[in-house]
Amino acid sequence: MKEKWLTTREVAAILNIDLRNVKRGVAKGKYLTKQDKTPNGQTGYLIAYSSLSIAGSRARKARKPAAKPDALTGCSETQKAEVFRRLDILQQWKNFTRVACKDGPAAAGTFLAIHLEGKYSRTTLYRWQRDFQEHGILGLIPNWSNGKDAFDDDTFPKEVKLRAQQLYLSPARPSYMSVFDLVEKEAILKGWQIPSYATFRRFLQAIPLPTRVMLREGRKAFDDKAAPAIIRSMDSLAAMEIIESDHHQVDVAVVDDKGHVFFPWLTIWFDVRARRPLGWILSSTPNSDGIRIALYKTIMEYGVPRAVHIDNGKDYRAKIFRGEQGRFKAEKTEFKNDLQPSLIEGIYGLLGIKVHWAIPYNAKTKTVERFFRSLRTEFSVWFRGYRGKNTIEKPEALAKQWRTGDVFPFDEFKLAIQKWIDVEYCENRQHRGLQLQTPNQVFAETRIEKRTVSEEELIWLCSQYPRRLKVGRNGIYLFNDYYWSEKLACEYLGKYVMVRYAEDNLARIYVMDEKGVFIGMADKRNPGTWDMGADEYRKHMRLKKAVRESVMPYQQIAKSLTPADREKLFLGLIADDGKKLPEVAERRVDTPFRFIIEEDDRTREEGEKIKEAAAEFGRQFATVNIPLESENQRIDRQLSDFLISYRRDNER
Repeated sequence: MKEKWLTTREVAAILNIDLRNVKRGVAKGKYLTKQDKTPNGQTGYLIAYSSLSIAGSRARKARKPAAKPDALTGCSETQKAEVFRRLDILQQWKNFTRVACKDGPAAAGTFLAIHLEGKYSRTTLYRWQRDFQEHGILGLIPNWSNGKDAFDDDTFPKEVKLRAQQLYLSPARPSYMSVFDLVEKEAILKGWQIPSYATFRRFLQAIPLPTRVMLREGRKAFDDKAAPAIIRSMDSLAAMEIIESDHHQVDVAVVDDKGHVFFPWLTIWFDVRARRPLGWILSSTPNSDGIRIALYKTIMEYGVPRAVHIDNGKDYRAKIFRGEQGRFKAEKTEFKNDLQPSLIEGIYGLLGIKVHWAIPYNAKTKTVERFFRSLRTEFSVWFRGYRGKNTIEKPEALAKQWRTGDVFPFDEFKLAIQKWIDVEYCENRQHRGLQLQTPNQVFAETRIEKRTVSEEELIWLCSQYPRRLKVGRNGIYLFNDYYWSEKLACEYLGKYVMVRYAEDNLARIYVMDEKGVFIGMADKRNPGTWDMGADEYRKHMRLKKAVRESVMPYQQIAKSLTPADREKLFLGLIADDGKKLPEVAERRVDTPFRFIIEEDDRTREEGEKIKEAAAEFGRQFATVNIPLESENQRIDRQLSDFLISYRRDNER
């Protein structure tokens, strides 16, 4: 039978005594009680009805004769054994109170501790005693289902069930009590009969968990808690077959050389098969540059992967990775995985890397997330400035450490994390998911080949995304330095070009035109001193001479046509307006870098042939045969003219 709990005021009214006497009885342990929160938030007590003297007297008056043994005919053997065991415990309890001459909650607690070793509570003992007094041996039949599987339609009408489900399965996530209060108020107005709060709550708890999670918490919570996860085996993969990347903010405050305190961001590429960190970078802000530099380190040391698995963040969809042929657009359906986005060029396309996009807002699809948890629990917790997983775990000393700058230096922290990754995680840590092998062991055993590219190609591909700069008379101005090449100065002066460069080597830059066609490499110009010597002066003059000599072939071509010929040609074209210029054959330029170097050499050779042809053309068709004067001859002639005029002036 279900225990009935009363407030102290209700007990005072039933026993017809003062409220203070009831509270004294509670303090002395006269009643069986339990704590409860009052409406004003204070702690109160509820008293079991079975522990009142009036309940015992009524039970004795209403006692039924002992049931016959055949009354347990419908019970199973297990239930019968439980009935007689409870009956034996009640007989022991009766003998104990007679011998000890004590009764009440204190005596019941002593009996349970001595004879039953605390396996049961006083509430259970009193309930058995009350049920036996009211119903005899039938009251001791166990009801293990406890009414959880059956809800009486008489006390729980269909209208109440429907209204309870409608209110409870709401995205606002109302509590059991709030739903019960609202249904109870509606039941008073409509005359419905509703059960107790405990039965009401059990009915709502009986709703299947997937249904509750989906309708109350949403689709993402359903996928995380109720829907079966996709189990994938990594045994068929090889090392460097597919790698992942992500950003992670380390939960340790550090201070840089300028005194700025911040939480650094780790951008890392991670091998899926061996669960091994590859290239990584630690910075103050996550961006596409960090991804690019980490990928450059990965390819330089471990080779080109066959595929990458990345999320849908804008850093990973930057133009330097996907190129210019298309813009990746996330599917409008939130949970659809688009494995075939727009064409991916850029670094991925030129290196032949296949791209897989992770499901949006689903961190468990990437194995690198497990590494981030190990980084926090096994590495970050040992440093001052650790902020904890959330605000609840935030250490009290963090605010003072942040304010005073008493945290780990940033440069030293990078060395510490490098040592932990290389030694502790990759070399010594045995993973259960890798059959107790270390990442280095699995990486070495499953690696088939190392796909490599030349260092120049990799620098050109993984350098900073091209910057649009204008070629001036001194070359390209970048980072307070000038970069110059003969081709730039002679052919692209005043034009805009696209420049790539590597952050760790700024001695040379890579130049393309605005269509992406490679022009050549430009070296940094070393500025001369103010009081430069003759050798240094001649070095700078050679640059001027190179540009000046590039004009000479075209000078011969220009002189080969007289003004009269130009007039005749112009008038002839106007008169014969039916003629059109011949069509020029188009040829597509190859873009891979290894062919660009060869194309540059062929272009230089063709330029030399053009110069020779132009000189020959000028000698054959020039109307006035003017011998060309070399630079040295021109200087000697000017010096001779100066000496003649100087002597003439002195003689006067």
